[in-house]
Amino acid sequence: ICISHDGQKLVSGSDDQSVRLWNIELGCEEILFEGHKNAIYGVVFDSERKYIVSCSKDDTIRIWNLDNGQEN
Repeated sequence: ICISHDGQKLVSGSDDQSVRLWNIELGCEEILFEGHKNAIYGVVFDSERKYIVSCSKDDTIRIWNLDNGQEN
């Protein structure tokens, strides 16, 4: 998991191949990112909180746009 710099969001990666963005205050999922083909090893926010970067056991690194929920 990774918590955003402002402490409002959390991003998680899972063995189920998903990356999820959570609203900490509300305790709910905001966006589900799908595209990896294997377990997620790590997730991180960029410094401006516009993107999430995830890496997976499928040997890929993906960049996700927080504005539209799509992969860049």
